[in-house]
Amino acid sequence: MKLNTSTRILSSCVATALIALPVSPAIAMQSDTFAEPSAESNAVVSVRTADDDPDTGVCTGTAIASHWVITARHCMDHLPKAGGSVRTGQGDDQKFFDVDKWMTTPKGDIALLHTSEDLGLDSYPELSDDIPAAGSDAKFYGWSSDGSGAGRTLPYAEATVDGPTPMILFEGTDGVEATMKDGAATQPGDSGGALFSEGKVAAIASASLFMDPDNPESAEEGVSPKVAFAPVASQTDWIREQINAADESAEATNDDSTEGSQTWLLVAAGAIAVIALIGAAVARSRKRDVDTAK
Repeated sequence: MKLNTSTRILSSCVATALIALPVSPAIAMQSDTFAEPSAESNAVVSVRTADDDPDTGVCTGTAIASHWVITARHCMDHLPKAGGSVRTGQGDDQKFFDVDKWMTTPKGDIALLHTSEDLGLDSYPELSDDIPAAGSDAKFYGWSSDGSGAGRTLPYAEATVDGPTPMILFEGTDGVEATMKDGAATQPGDSGGALFSEGKVAAIASASLFMDPDNPESAEEGVSPKVAFAPVASQTDWIREQINAADESAEATNDDSTEGSQTWLLVAAGAIAVIALIGAAVARSRKRDVDTAK
């Protein structure tokens, strides 16, 4: 599985500061292992950040609620307004959902996308409140037209968490590095994909790390088994607050709409009753006139 970031947003000063750790933000998976449909893999989506992006997408994200997708901030931070879409499913069972707004976490390379329609998944993965421990096992999924799944089948890789990384974007408070197993690597298209630890979304793919002295051309090829991730643990409270606030606002709007509809129904019912009473009064009046005439 090759992962790599398609959006190259590192400034020259960052690249210089990390001269021993060449980086390429925004990544695409190459792997001989493909995901079967499951609660975990079904939540992994392909992301178009703008309306003119290709249908195959430019980043990866993970649906964490009925209208919400978590992805990497660098995928859309340069864009003036929300747009694009997310794609769920695999093969012929794929659907597109328009993105109507996005927001970034206070710190770190993490963003939330909001879809105009319900994503309609049976379940959504939880966010992890813990940073993955060094030496622990994890799993990573990534969409990309350049990847081995060709935009139709979702590749994934088993990974080992190496520990903290100095590769931290957007004033993040922490970062974690992981290495893909079994020859899997990164290349453009999978930035924003989630690192799953114990079945939960633990971190978001931020940058490929090119550190292979035996293959110096790997940086140019955009291929690396090592990836820097932005852990979600320090931002989970903020993320949950945004989702809950939006849900409560939507419920309040629906309640107001329902109350308004009920009010109009009562008004309409009252009007019908008044019309009926007037009709009855007119009928009685006409009957009296007829009786008098007789």
